[in-house]
Amino acid sequence: MNKSKKLTLMALLILTGLNVHADEILTAQQAKSILTDENQILPQTKQLFVSGIFSKKKFIPDAESYTGYYLANKNLNFMNFGVLAYQVIYFSVDVGCCIGSENALILAPKSNSNLAGLQTFAKEHQCVIDNSSVVSDLPDQVSVKLISKAKTSKLLSISCKVDR
Repeated sequence: MNKSKKLTLMALLILTGLNVHADEILTAQQAKSILTDENQILPQTKQLFVSGIFSKKKFIPDAESYTGYYLANKNLNFMNFGVLAYQVIYFSVDVGCCIGSENALILAPKSNSNLAGLQTFAKEHQCVIDNSSVVSDLPDQVSVKLISKAKTSKLLSISCKVDR
């Protein structure tokens, strides 16, 4: 084997060992924390922003529904579902009524997604899974981006009441 081939092989082995494209994993404890964090102030929630998974710069507010969306910048998995967005309670002016009390994760199913695990998590933490109207309930600019990233319109969400 000549020197050039050896160097190429070494470089490939090094890059393979670096796991450059590894997905981040969201644990059940982290998920519960961010889903019930009203003001995105808990350490587990802040860590997702510090690590660059979510960015305050990419926040999409939807004043009409009192929600806002942080789109995922990096690959994040929860129970082998791809986490596409973090939906939070959002309002700039409190009109005294109708502001939701739930945060949600918008998820894209994968071939190895753990639906039974997600259902167990939802039951244990009094959360709700919606796999019927997620896309139609999203603002257009959010749904277009999420469908494009997920390459499917079969998205689901898991939402939990925030701790107040």
